[in-house]
Amino acid sequence: ADYDILQAYMIMGGIPYYLSYIDKRKSLAQNIDNLFFNDKGKLSLEFNRLFKSLFVNPQQYVDILRLLSKRKAGYTRKEITESINKTSGGGLTSILQTLEACDFIKRYIPFGSSSRNTHYKLTDLFCLFYFHFVDSAVSSNSSFWQNNLRSPALNAWRGFAFEEVCFIHQNKIKQALGISGVHSEVSMWRNNDSEDYTQIDMVIDRADHVVNLCELKFYSDDLEIDKSYDKG
Repeated sequence: ADYDILQAYMIMGGIPYYLSYIDKRKSLAQNIDNLFFNDKGKLSLEFNRLFKSLFVNPQQYVDILRLLSKRKAGYTRKEITESINKTSGGGLTSILQTLEACDFIKRYIPFGSSSRNTHYKLTDLFCLFYFHFVDSAVSSNSSFWQNNLRSPALNAWRGFAFEEVCFIHQNKIKQALGISGVHSEVSMWRNNDSEDYTQIDMVIDRADHVVNLCELKFYSDDLEIDKSYDKG
């Protein structure tokens, strides 16, 4: 089903090597448990193997990615510096540039802000899944995924990951809206006022002086917006 195909993509990022381990005789939930939450799961140690093969000193890269996984809007350079107690200098610049070049993170300027408010956000789907469930060791249960399909934690991750899928495939969204021929900048917007917190998931700022506001929700059925949802 499309619902499971999309979730498989949200977990494995569409990497053919990872997808090749899926056993078609089993459900997606069974496959996820067998691959990630079983002691001998073929992908349970993949994250560590990946980063050790990519970087000489992988921990400093992992620390930044772990931080970025905690907030879907991302963090500013200043916030990153303060959160990981790292000097804001050439070393941090190099790490951020490398992670961006490797497509683990993306820079963007929130709608209505200046370049001084540039944010860095985690965009790699496999890393996002790993930090939410495997790295945090949320459970030693080898059937964790099957037992928590409707849990708040999985639902929160689905929403987070689906938004990243939409940003990764923003060109398809523009095409569906009929605006693929118009130059545009895509970002998100949020109001940080603690008393009036609001957020727009995707803002498409077009060169023809039109702005498209997109609400991104992951549902198995059609979503209907009623008065109570609109007020929330």
